[in-house]
This record gives sequence, C-alpha cells and structure tokens, in this order.
Amino acid sequence: NAGCATFPACFRSTGFVTDEIVAWLRRLVRGEYGLACTYWLGWWVGGGLAIVPLVLFVVAAHAIDSVVAKVLAWVCGIAIYGGYNTLATIGVWRAANAHAGWRVSAIWAKANVGLAWIVFPGLLFFVLLVFTAAG
Repeated sequence: NAGCATFPACFRSTGFVTDEIVAWLRRLVRGEYGLACTYWLGWWVGGGLAIVPLVLFVVAAHAIDSVVAKVLAWVCGIAIYGGYNTLATIGVWRAANAHAGWRVSAIWAKANVGLAWIVFPGLLFFVLLVFTAAG
C-alpha cells in the first residue's frame, strides 16, 4: 500500500497522457492506494474533475446545430467521465476488499459507488431531457 504520498505523482507531468499517468491509473484500478485515498481522492475528487469534460461537451452539444456534432459531443463527454469512473469504481471495490481496517468503511464505500452506478444513468437521462426540451 503506497498510501496518499504517491497518489498525485502523475500531475507533475506537463504531457497529456504520460507513462506516469498510465502507471497511476493502473495503481488506482488495482486499489493499491488503500481505501481512503482510492475512495476520497480517486473516486470523489477524480470523479468530480472527470465530470468537467462531460459538462463542457454537453454545453457544447447544446450550442451546436448539427445533430452529428451533438451526438459526438455527448459520446465524448460520457466516454471520458464514464471511462474514468469505471476505473475508479473498480479501484474502490478492490481497495475495499483488501481493507484491513473497520469493515463498515469498506461496506460504505462499496454501497456508495454501487448506488452511484444506479443513479448515474437516470441523471444522464434527465440532463439529456432538459437539454433536448430547452433546445
């Protein structure tokens, strides 16, 4: 367990996708940062940052007249957000399985990410309805 000390190492790079980022994502997916760091930093903070491209693509899709461009913007936003969240969720699940501390923490983390995967499609559908009705 590397702990939080090595968690943000990938952000020192100036490149878009580097070996450091790929290695960081691999460790995140494996749950190697421990439950607390994987859940709070990887899933909550990382997922919050990953939603920014989704929102930007959705806003861009609303401003574009082309149906193909709108669909492409939605697909790109969902791919970035959904892709990252899938990796982070797997990491949280694995970290919870390996967690040696208080079991309630592991159960809570699994319940929270599981609930999020149930709620997310409904939220996405709601946002799509709002933007379709508004435009």
